[in-house]
Amino acid sequence: MIQEVVYRTLCCGAVHGMEAHSLLETIMAKPEELYQEIIVETYYESGSGLHGDIHVRCIEGQPFPTHLRVRFPRAVRQAHKVPTRFRVAGKLSDREGGNEFIHTNHAWGYHVEK
Repeated sequence: MIQEVVYRTLCCGAVHGMEAHSLLETIMAKPEELYQEIIVETYYESGSGLHGDIHVRCIEGQPFPTHLRVRFPRAVRQAHKVPTRFRVAGKLSDREGGNEFIHTNHAWGYHVEK
């Protein structure tokens, strides 16, 4: 359902002669991947050169490996102590520089796990 909403938002209507499917692939990396409900956690990693010292990864037992970075809103990471676990919708992506990562949508919200 989530992908259907994104597809309809991006692809309904004419876009300068570009086919809808081509446009979707241009905007979304790995469009065949579905968003899944996953549990992620914050952790510290200093000196990595990436967007501060608080990062996010999947916990063990989730459908994605724990070594993949999770794109997650900085404000949420900083608002909760480390480690904090969150339930979010995420999908595999590789849009940024070719390395795979887990994409979450900041507009969809999250649930703090106890």
